[in-house]
Amino acid sequence: MGVNTLVYRGRRGEVEGQNYAIGVDRVAEVLTDLREGDSQAWLGFAFAPLPQAVASRQGLPAGLIVTSVVPETPAADEGIQSGLSIVVGVDGEPVASFREYCDAVEGLNGQTVKFNLLEPDGPRVIDLEL
Repeated sequence: MGVNTLVYRGRRGEVEGQNYAIGVDRVAEVLTDLREGDSQAWLGFAFAPLPQAVASRQGLPAGLIVTSVVPETPAADEGIQSGLSIVVGVDGEPVASFREYCDAVEGLNGQTVKFNLLEPDGPRVIDLEL
């Protein structure tokens, strides 16, 4: 038994068959923190896989394009921009899918992590505490 945490929807909103859940054991581990208002390695941005056609047309590597940024969060404080920032790596590991992102940040809660971004002004590396 688990709790859905992420569902990837395509351009038209249809479910693309990528669903992510956490098991009930993990829910029990983090429930107290969540009730107290503490997040679990959330930086304040949401993302989606960069469409392959867009990456190819623009000559970009695969990555996760930022789709929204919440004000007054670590992501906003670092100037990450919705629709312009693309996460291509986390702590030296390339990320092009939700699974690769989750694998890269697994177990790093509370640690400072390097994020490799591509932005209109060029590549940028930032440090964010998960």
